[in-house]
Amino acid sequence: MAVHKKSFYPGSTASVVRRVLVSQNMTAGQIAVFEDGVAVAGEIKNPLVADADDYMGLVADDVSIVTDLSELQAEFPVNTLNTAIILFDPYAVLEFQANGGATSDTPLSTVDPVNILTAEASNAGGVLIEEADVGAVAMTGGQLIGSRGANAGRIRKQTATVAATSVAVAQRFPYAIAAGDQFIRLPWAIGSKAIQLTTDFSGANAIAAFGVGADFRVSNIIFDHINDRAVVHATPGNSVFGAAAAGGA
Repeated sequence: MAVHKKSFYPGSTASVVRRVLVSQNMTAGQIAVFEDGVAVAGEIKNPLVADADDYMGLVADDVSIVTDLSELQAEFPVNTLNTAIILFDPYAVLEFQANGGATSDTPLSTVDPVNILTAEASNAGGVLIEEADVGAVAMTGGQLIGSRGANAGRIRKQTATVAATSVAVAQRFPYAIAAGDQFIRLPWAIGSKAIQLTTDFSGANAIAAFGVGADFRVSNIIFDHINDRAVVHATPGNSVFGAAAAGGA
């Protein structure tokens, strides 16, 4: 699930909790966007994996739509059915788990297209990682970290990808790359502007290409290279409250 870590807003009023109307099932920790359909019962809806424009906030509880009339009558005056608690914050720094596929809680990929690269040949110059299972997904522009071998813990930016062949970096690693060394590649860098969401809208799909996905601005990437895991911190790039929060109309 996505987690609200902090806010870029310098004051104390950026994060607001509200209960809003929904017309779709939702799960705690997912992203929600504004429902612009005037003939639809909800005020928020699920985003798309590659489109979270009109970001509203982070859903705090599971919601299952109730249509049974007796249930709707019995819950009055509480008025919580078909609603969700949501955290509004256009400056939110959200933490997404990096997943090796479209489904949340999927380990980083070790098959085509890999997140975890295993060098198939040595490279004395420390700039080229040969790995056939790079596949056709180019993460050029994203970060890369050594996870096994002499360069473990060193982070570089991917600067070239040859499909089904290799990944290269412009700034060499301090040690030669040996066959069998491992690296983790991700399709994001600090300041990059797209994250492909998982199908439950609560995680980040790490086998997408660089620059593909919903509008989120990446502020940090945290690698756990020992356990082959990572999380990405990002802020919504297109919030429904963005202009007003920034002092606009």
